[in-house]
Amino acid sequence: MPLRLTCDVSVVRRSEPSAEGRPSERPLRARLSLRKPPKGRRGSACVLINTDPHRGSTKYKLRENIEEVFCDIKKRKATIRLKEPEVDLCLITGEIKQLKSFMSAVMQGYQGSKQECLPGPNLSPTKKV
Repeated sequence: MPLRLTCDVSVVRRSEPSAEGRPSERPLRARLSLRKPPKGRRGSACVLINTDPHRGSTKYKLRENIEEVFCDIKKRKATIRLKEPEVDLCLITGEIKQLKSFMSAVMQGYQGSKQECLPGPNLSPTKKV
């Protein structure tokens, strides 16, 4: 099961001269999904951005494709700078916990860990009061 995050996303194309470090359009509400290739198949982890449920998703590979990651958890913001294509994925969300787990999984996918970016549920025993 893929890890998902619903947030506001703006994609900044750094190769365009008009970008100048800021988004060309306002952020759109989107669902981001981290996916890994099916077992037995070659490939790498990727992030899918879906802004409209009736259209297809935009796919960006992660493994060895992240140039930099900027995270400000207190402000609930993160930016993933990709090498190819030259884009910045700017994320703004309301949930700190979800952002932390999503960014952690993104970094695992980038490094190509054994789990290939999809951690299992974070289960811990409940405490009796």
